[in-house]
Amino acid sequence: EKGVWVGTDGGGLNYLKNGSLRPVFQGTELQTQKIFSLLKQNEKIWIGTDGNGLQYIEKGKHYSISERTGLKARTILALLPDVDGGLWIATIGSGLNYYRNGKVTVINSKHGIFDDNIMQLLPDNLGFLWMGSNNGIAKVSFKELRDFVNGTITSVHSKIYGVAEGMNTKECNGGSLPAGCITPDGIICFPTAKGLAMLDPKKMDIGQTDFLVKIERYWLIIKRLKQRNHLN
Repeated sequence: EKGVWVGTDGGGLNYLKNGSLRPVFQGTELQTQKIFSLLKQNEKIWIGTDGNGLQYIEKGKHYSISERTGLKARTILALLPDVDGGLWIATIGSGLNYYRNGKVTVINSKHGIFDDNIMQLLPDNLGFLWMGSNNGIAKVSFKELRDFVNGTITSVHSKIYGVAEGMNTKECNGGSLPAGCITPDGIICFPTAKGLAMLDPKKMDIGQTDFLVKIERYWLIIKRLKQRNHLN
């Protein structure tokens, strides 16, 4: 069935088809009238809400992702599908979250994410996830993020861009979809409080990052030197 899903600020979830807009799952189902993000992933329509967390519609039925999965954030600003079928979630207060197979992994500022309030998620073609917030723009390697989710590392590294890198202000705007986009030629765009910030990932210090060094063994070698007195 071809139509357009419409999330509103105060009017709940709606569906537009053949020029007619009708409400979907109002009242007790959504438990909120403010929809910040929408994403179609296979048979699911994911719904990021203001105050009632993450929800989805599948085969005409409504479901909510409960806190038992590990999802603590109640406000969801952006959603991005992952290549393995998982879902990246930009939250207010809980950083970047990842949902797959009924489990949520939280990656927040304690783990190296640059901000716990994330407004947009944009993937480039070089293996990085770009994020916007009130504290600037940052990128993180998808490999590091997936390694964190799989438990092989305990932190990630954010490369942050702000005023020092050429932005008029570090404050990105958000709260409505989309809070940023990618142009056909791969330019990353984020709206800010002082205009549009545009970045070319191919020219942004590719390959430069910080690495954690794990020291597994070391040797201490002490060599005594004999002192000789020379008389001139």
